Parts: sequence; C-alpha cells; structure tokens
Amino acid sequence: MASTVPEGGSRGRLDDETPAFVLDFRAVLDSFADAVVAAEPDDRVVYLNRSAEVLLGWEAADLIGRPLWTIVPERLRPAHRAAFRRFVDTGEARLVGIPVLLPALRQDGSEQEIELTIGYVQRDEGPLVIASLRDVSDRIELERHNALTRRLLEVIADAPTLAEATPRILAGICEELGWQVGALWTLDRDEQTISCEELWYDADDPAPTFADATLATKLTRGVGLPGMVWEEKQPRWMFDVENATNFVRAPAALADGLHAAFAFPVEVEGRFLGVLEFFSTEVREPDPDLLETMATIGAELGRFIERRRRDDAALLQNALLASQNENTLEGILVVAADGTMISHNRRFAEMWGLPQDVMATGADEAALAAAAEKVLDPDAFLARVADLYARRDARGRDEIRLRDGRVFDRYTAPLEAPDGSYVGRAWYTRDVTAERVAEQRLAESSMRYRHLAKTLQQNLLPPRNIEIPGAEVATLYEPVGEGNTVGGDFYDVFEPRQGEWAIVVGDVCGKGVEAAAITSLVRYTIRALAMKGAAPDEVLRDTNAAMLMEGVDDRFCTVSYARLARDGDGFSACITIAGNPLPLVVRARGKVESAGALGLPLGLFPEPAIEACETHLGRGDTLVLLTDGVTDTGGDRHALGDAGLATLLADAAPEGAQGIVDRIRRMVTHIGVGERRDDCALVALKVR
Repeated sequence: MASTVPEGGSRGRLDDETPAFVLDFRAVLDSFADAVVAAEPDDRVVYLNRSAEVLLGWEAADLIGRPLWTIVPERLRPAHRAAFRRFVDTGEARLVGIPVLLPALRQDGSEQEIELTIGYVQRDEGPLVIASLRDVSDRIELERHNALTRRLLEVIADAPTLAEATPRILAGICEELGWQVGALWTLDRDEQTISCEELWYDADDPAPTFADATLATKLTRGVGLPGMVWEEKQPRWMFDVENATNFVRAPAALADGLHAAFAFPVEVEGRFLGVLEFFSTEVREPDPDLLETMATIGAELGRFIERRRRDDAALLQNALLASQNENTLEGILVVAADGTMISHNRRFAEMWGLPQDVMATGADEAALAAAAEKVLDPDAFLARVADLYARRDARGRDEIRLRDGRVFDRYTAPLEAPDGSYVGRAWYTRDVTAERVAEQRLAESSMRYRHLAKTLQQNLLPPRNIEIPGAEVATLYEPVGEGNTVGGDFYDVFEPRQGEWAIVVGDVCGKGVEAAAITSLVRYTIRALAMKGAAPDEVLRDTNAAMLMEGVDDRFCTVSYARLARDGDGFSACITIAGNPLPLVVRARGKVESAGALGLPLGLFPEPAIEACETHLGRGDTLVLLTDGVTDTGGDRHALGDAGLATLLADAAPEGAQGIVDRIRRMVTHIGVGERRDDCALVALKVR
C-alpha cells in the first residue's frame, strides 16, 4: 500500500512543542511499553513516546506538529474528526477510558490492529488528549487460532467416523482462516500416487472447474503442490498459482478465480498420511506463522486420522481438550471430593478476579467466600453451591448476577472414576452479559413490532359486523404466524353508492410493512374508484395503473371484486377477477357454481386482461369470495383443495353465512401454525 502521509503540519522538536504536563511526566511516559500519543485541542500531535514510534513506524520529529488523524486510515477520518471536534467544543467524552479495537495507519501506509484507550488532561488552554495504543494483532491471531482449535475439538468430539469428520475439518479451517477451497489428499493403495479424498468449497463462492480437476487428478511425489509437500514433508505456500512453475491444475484454478494456495503434510510419528491444501481468491503473501501453526495442526490431524482408523481417538481428544481448557470462553474449575481446588484455567481467574493468595491455598471454601462478595445475592449463591455439593450425583445450571452488572451462566457436573465412584466436581462459568443485553433489546423490539403489526392489520380490515339489507355477511381472516406478522391477505365490504354494495377480497405478494403499504394502496384506490361509479372491470384496471405508477417493484396483488345491487328479492352481482381464485355461488339447494372469469394479477402488466361477468343471487343463495390460502391450507395431508371446498360448501348450504365461515375457520385453525402455508381471507354473503 502506498504511503498516505497527509500534507501540511510542521516538523517540531519534542522539547519545543511538548506541553508542560507531558514534560513533567516525560520520563515516565517514555518508559511505557504501551504506545502513548498526545494531541492539542486543534488535533495537532505534540508528543509520542518511543513505543509509539516503534508501533506506528514514525519518528517523533516527523509526526509532531501533524494532525492526529495522520495515524487514522482514510476511511475512518471523517468519524475521527467529528468526534474530536465534538469533544473539544462540548467536553462530551463518550469513549474516555473505554478500550476500542480499530486499525491505525503506519507511516508506510500499512494498517496495524490496535486497542485504543483515550484519556485527557483538563487545562486552561483546553484539554490535552492522551491516547494509549496497544498492539493486539497477536491477540487477534491467537483468537483466530483458538477459534479454529475449538472448532476442530467439536469435530473430534461429535464425528463418529473419519468420513464424517473430514469435510468438517476442511470447512472449519477454511471458514475460520478465510479460505475458499480445501482438499484432503491421501495415499492410494499402491502408495505411489495420491488423490483427493475429500474436497470442500465455499457455497457462496464455488469453484466447479477446479473441483472437477482436483477430483480427477492423481499426483506423484514432487508433482504439483500436494506432490511437493509429500516429497519434502514441509508446508508450502504459493502466493499466486498463476506464477507457479509446478502446479498442474493452474488453468482450472485461474478459471475459478483462485490465486493463493498453501498446503501442509498430515503425518503421524514420521509416517506420511496425506496433504491438506487450501486456496484463496486473493493473492496472499506467505504467512510464516500460519504455516507453522498449520504444520502443528497437520501433525495433530495425522494422529487424529490414524486413531480414527484404529477406532481410538483418546490421545488426540485429550490434547485438544487441554488446548480448549486454556482457550475456551468458559472459566473452568475442578474441585476434588475433599474440597481442594485441583485446577482452574486462565479464563476462570480472569472472570472471577479472585485474589492470588486465595487461589494459591487451594481451599474451595476460601474461594467461594471471595466469589460471594462479588455477586448480588451471596446467600443464595452459597446455598446453591452447598446443595450441589451435598447431592454428589446432581448436575446443575443457574445464572449468577454480579454487582458490577455482569451475568454468568454456570454449569456443574460430578466427576466419576471408571468404577463410578465420586472423585470431585467440575464447574463451568461463561460470561453471557452481552447475550442477555441483546435478548432484552430483541424482546423490546419484538414487542414494538407486534404492536405495529396489530395496528396495521386492524387499520387494513373493516369492522366484522357488516350489514347489507336483505343479506347476511360473514368474514374470515386468519394470518400465518404467531400474531406478530402483518399478513398479505385483506378484505373489504362497503357501500360505494346508495343501493349498491362492493365486496373486495385480495392477496398482496409478501408480508410485513411493505405488503401492508400496497394493501392500503389497493384497498383505498378501489374504494375511491367505486364511489365515482366506475364499472368493476374499470376499477381493477385503474387500480393496476395506480400500482405501476407507484412503482411497487416486484410485488403484485390478486383481487376479487363484486358489485351488488338489489334485484327483486335477490341481488344482481357484477364480478371481476384479477388472479384470485374464482368466487363460488352456493345455490339454495346445495349446488356449487363458480362465478366470474379469471384475469391477470395487478401490478405486473400495463394492460391486464380483466373481464366483468354478471350473475344473479336468489333467495337462499350464497356468494363466497376467497384467497388461495383457504384451499391451500397446508401440506398434502391438510390441503382442502377446490374439490374439498366445494363439498364443504354444499354440505353447509342450509346454514347461514356465519355457519359456512365457522366451518372453514375450524378447519383452518385446526392446522398447526408451523404447517400453514399462507394467510386466509374470505367473505360470504347469503341472500335472506
């Protein structure tokens, strides 16, 4: 990366420009192992100690006088400037004393991961900002390797066979280290060639050409990357296979955009078992630390593979368990049957912060007393521990809240000898403070969303008690979900003009707030057009034009629209359909007929084919308008289907509109929420 040292500023000598406060403590600051940088209120660097020079690659004389944002990557400078100016203008110091992980910009243009802690000294001429910088690249690398160790441990613990373990090992290394393809090469039966036994690739970035070439290739000693590793018994790195002179699969790799590669041998007690190789879509310079780590992992995996083939994984499991014990997120304490603390890992000591002299005694009682001083309810804490010790075969799990606001999840289990006798107890403690905070925020957000969803749905549906002179009207609305999702189905019944009634049933593609917005647009557009006296087919065509004009992206809407008018002792009905199931007419004697002509959904085409059809409803006849969720209610064993609905309506013909709706509601609500596929909306009108 090219140097991005900013222009401007002036070189200055330390003694000339360093504030009096810093000069007073210069000897102390210069001796600090952590890097220290001081800046004036104008964001100008006035001091850095020797550790800062080493960490940032700057000489003090070169950086003093320049803006502090000189050591901030360009993408982060606007935020830095705004925060610094806010602090100077208002005195508001949001991050003072809080360690923050972020990259710093070195003089050569490279970035350095640091832990930054901000402090300041208040003076008459304005605050002097003191920044403490600590190199955490080793810690980040350690965390990455620890994550890999834990993941491999899970594989070893869970996978009963080598065939199940191998792809998980490849996936673990690739995902934890950020590589896209991993392969395991093993010896063929003649032990003169090796071939790919297992291959893993990132599903989001597949490499089909390279995968086929790898699976079809056999290599001898010294040929290709795996062959060279086999011959040399040493890890190898290729920063770009395009420039490699001994890589037979280079065309296939480049075809899939693969560049960097590294491989390492899998051995056990000096005996070669195979090669693990990995590929990245980036060009990467060799990483000696990674190669060294992989060489170690290769040896461990060799032992694992050998023992799996012998059905004996005990030794490798113990080795990885020991590694996990020190690198896990859980604090672990082992107490013998006589109450002596046998062992604890580093994480346990960090979490509880118990005095060293207490831990040195090995007395569990003393450690418990010290721990009780840190918890909110010490009596309950001690009583719970005493109860578990008294019941030697008991396992337990509880949550501990500390005075400093942290929350610990604690689990304990007895330890038994091979003969089943009790030898002690293990305690596992995990800091779940962040998880509890996130859960609380999620719960609050969910409550707000449920309230919004309920409000939206109520506003999108008319009152259920609808009256039309000479007819009985009943409605059904059953959204999918637990009551916190705005459904896509809707219905409406209204009187556009005196002596006329309109019934609308629709289904908007999708759910949530976006679908609710389209539902509102469709519903109120239909109402407005109907009240102007537009014919039913014109109403739907103009609604389609409104959707296209509004730009509803890929969403569409299906609608059934019926306009009714009194006709003697019944009603005349003009029906138009846009993608919805055809309405059904249940005659007084039980015959079921479909009404209307199927048209195209709204919101997709400029000129959808929509046709208006007339039908007459006599005394005792029932008109049913519905969405497809009524018939497609669940899996094959639950789906009502068109035929099933027709049978149900025929059987219910003697009943009123509400009786028909109640039958369908019982059928829908009988199906589990998780099995229902879609929302259901239905309006039934029966002529009295």
